[in-house]
Amino acid sequence: EYKKAAELAPTMIAPRLRLAEAYIALKEFGKAVEECSSVIRRSPRADAYYLRGLAYLNEGTLDAAERDLKTAVKADESYAEAYVALGDLLLQKAEIKRAELSYAKALEIDPNLSSAHRRMGDLYAMSGKIEEAISCYKNAVEADPGFALNYNNLAWLLASTERDLEEAQKLAEKAISIDPRSPILLDTLGYIYYAKGMYHKAITTLTAAKACDQGNPTIAYHLGMTYWKIGEDKRAAKELREALNLDPSFEGADEARRILNEMKRRRKR
Repeated sequence: EYKKAAELAPTMIAPRLRLAEAYIALKEFGKAVEECSSVIRRSPRADAYYLRGLAYLNEGTLDAAERDLKTAVKADESYAEAYVALGDLLLQKAEIKRAELSYAKALEIDPNLSSAHRRMGDLYAMSGKIEEAISCYKNAVEADPGFALNYNNLAWLLASTERDLEEAQKLAEKAISIDPRSPILLDTLGYIYYAKGMYHKAITTLTAAKACDQGNPTIAYHLGMTYWKIGEDKRAAKELREALNLDPSFEGADEARRILNEMKRRRKR
């Protein structure tokens, strides 16, 4: 629809920017860059630079992304979403303090911006500031109770730090009720079932997650660990090897290797 509108009115800006947003959602980042560049040549506006920066960020072209996002916030100092994207970029570059300042600036502009609360929570979780992260995730849920990832990230943190598995399950189930086919959300719920010893429910949920995303090593790892817990060594080994083949250095890789070696020793007895 946006593409047709852009073709019918090639000089109109709004359809091209909406088309760029659609391309970003479809992970067609090169096409998004083309649409934004077309707009920028006619009218160098903040939202076009923001979207092009977002496309560059998602495809991993960090220098170009930083240039465009800085241009966006210079053109419009109240562009809260652009500060969030700039924070994401700085986080990728391991510039933690600058990323935190960028998220804080977004929240100063818009205290109800859910993505800024959530990303600040992610930053705090990565930094080991768990209580601060929990507070940020709760703020994200309050700011946008209809966005599944807000519940998911809080659920994952509560489960992975063994703080409150019951509350984590409720939050993860709420996330799934909003977006029932998301592999990330299904993986979180599956992991919570695993952590609670509900292994058969974990296998069902993690198998559904894997069906939605065959290339995710973490899902394969969680599924393998669950099979290992119920003594299904052959299936466990298959999943753990698959996880390592997908990414030999994913978080959990060392544990996957340890379990594989343990199963190998057990077979020799």
